[in-house]
Amino acid sequence: MRAFSDFFIDRPRIVTMILIFLTVVGITALTTLPKEATPDIVIPMSFVQVVYPGVSPEDIEQEVTNKIESALEQLKDVDYISSYVSEGMSVTFVNFLAGTDIDEKVRETREEVATVRSELPDDIEEPVVYDWSFTDSPVMVIAITSDQGIGELTNLAQDLEDKLEKISGVSQVDIVGTLDKEVHVNFDPAKLSLYNISLSDITSTIRRENFNIPVGTSSVGTNKFVMRSMGKFESLDDLASVVLSANQGRIVTLSDVARVEFTTEDRDSYARINGKECLNLIVTKKSGENLLKTVDLVKKGMENFSKDFPSGSEYRFIGDKSWTVRKSNTNLFQNLGWGLLLVFLVLLIFLGWQSSVIITPTIPWSIFCGYLFLWWQGYSINNVVTFGAIIVLGMLVDDAIIVTENTMRHLEMGEDNDTAARAGIHEVGGAILAAGLTTFAAFGPMLFMPGITGQFIKFIPIMVISSLAGAIFIAHGFTPVFCKYFLKAEKYENANGKPQGGWLKSLLPGYKKILKVTLKHPFATLAIAWLLFFVAIGIVASGMLQFELFPNSPYYKFILDYYCPVKIM
Repeated sequence: MRAFSDFFIDRPRIVTMILIFLTVVGITALTTLPKEATPDIVIPMSFVQVVYPGVSPEDIEQEVTNKIESALEQLKDVDYISSYVSEGMSVTFVNFLAGTDIDEKVRETREEVATVRSELPDDIEEPVVYDWSFTDSPVMVIAITSDQGIGELTNLAQDLEDKLEKISGVSQVDIVGTLDKEVHVNFDPAKLSLYNISLSDITSTIRRENFNIPVGTSSVGTNKFVMRSMGKFESLDDLASVVLSANQGRIVTLSDVARVEFTTEDRDSYARINGKECLNLIVTKKSGENLLKTVDLVKKGMENFSKDFPSGSEYRFIGDKSWTVRKSNTNLFQNLGWGLLLVFLVLLIFLGWQSSVIITPTIPWSIFCGYLFLWWQGYSINNVVTFGAIIVLGMLVDDAIIVTENTMRHLEMGEDNDTAARAGIHEVGGAILAAGLTTFAAFGPMLFMPGITGQFIKFIPIMVISSLAGAIFIAHGFTPVFCKYFLKAEKYENANGKPQGGWLKSLLPGYKKILKVTLKHPFATLAIAWLLFFVAIGIVASGMLQFELFPNSPYYKFILDYYCPVKIM
């Protein structure tokens, strides 16, 4: 380590260039890193969703869910499989063991579902297989209202959905509260009985008629044409004229036994704001995109889109996750600013202005090292990273204080600045490195915690270790250079041997007396220390000091869930 420190002491210009580079790149990393509320963690789980419209949960379980679960049991590295079934839908969750490659497992899940597809009902929607991460949750909710009715509101929402999904960083936009258009076929039971036609006959006939069939190719001279039988319904008249039966010369069409109409689906969700009916647009950003930038682009886009709104239509943001992230970033910079100020004041009071000026810049430079590591690894700035930065804030100046004070001691012994700077780091360099390694050993095991909790917690030791490593590097390479060129010896006693230098220096005689007493009675001193230690442990063990993982924070919104009893008539 001596050669390492001497290299920088002999090359102050290199130190200046590195510090300028570290400052510029650190600020760039801090401003360009993606901002998230939570780390981008992919849960080791795949989902299989099957939509089977109009079918009861019991039937879906028998015809769909059980068959899919049987197929998925062939997968390896599975922790457990669970399913959720409701009317018209089946969702199967496959939980894999921690550490598995989720992209590979999603691919294997699709393959297993494909093997059982032929055993599933023909009229289900195609099974969808996907995974999920914490950043896939919505980043904002936009409520839109209109005086023109639900129809006009739905058209406006669908138009906004298309526009918002084209904004950079937006993954998808979902509409809540809308009523989709659909065709209703209302049967007359008496006529069905008259013509002896069953509902299953009608369903199969409509399904059979409603698609295009390729019938081959036809060659005319040198030209070849693809031939298709066009059967897709293009209007209500096409559907109403479908022939259901033809007995004894009488043709029965769908219009003879039912009324066909184009209307809206049955409502299964409602959205209101301040008692007024609305539609909610739920915006989800792409994984890895900057949350703050995406939200800002959406807000700017809505401001432009609203200029073309119909009369009486307006919008409002009722959910904005960027608020939490901005508040977290603000708290970080406030804590960093107050930390710098308090460290400077403490150093100024106890060590003097020279040491405070040399030591205080260690904090931002070390924090920049932490953010550079995050930038290099492709991580984001989130609440857990911010928590780690706040934890390490007070540790970053320890090494620089030791080097600076030891250098000052050599200067007071009459050595020149170059000799004092070298001796100052050579004598304590090993101790500084050992102290840093003990901190690494304390936080290091957190990097290997298993499960989802471990993936969350690992960002704390990453930030602590990378920032503290930067502080150790600065203490060995840069602080001795500052001491060599800017640190001057201070006189603690005047010509008469009395303390000088302010009120703090006048405390030295009293401190020396206390120190002599403790050194003269080491066993009593240790006994008192151990007694205080066990008293502190007893306070915690007795429950006098309450424990909580995170402090209570004020909530700025709340959610009410109502569960109504189901009555079977």
